[in-house]
Amino acid sequence: MVNLYDIILHPDPVLKQVAQPISNIDADIELQAKRMMKTVLESDRSVGLAANQVNILNRMMIAEVNPNGWIYDNPEKSKPEVLPSGYERRGNPILMINPKILKSTGRKSFCMEGCMSL
Repeated sequence: MVNLYDIILHPDPVLKQVAQPISNIDADIELQAKRMMKTVLESDRSVGLAANQVNILNRMMIAEVNPNGWIYDNPEKSKPEVLPSGYERRGNPILMINPKILKSTGRKSFCMEGCMSL
């Protein structure tokens, strides 16, 4: 059974701390990914979640976005399945480990706020 994370709320200072890169994907990281995915899917207003928001200072995040809007360093390893059994996809949740901005168009988009920490 995978438990939900408690969400850290603004203005907690952990939300502004710099997260450390993940160097090894082990059982703890896999469990963190599953718990974060379940936490996002159980929320009725979230569009994503960063590890800082669950008081973990590593570079993992989940976002429900259009997967065609991303460029992957390694496409072969870009889509691990961490969706807990019994859940259907609401949108296109993507797990990102050590994400980097590789390219920006400069275009802006607007949408409803979906931050769980606010």
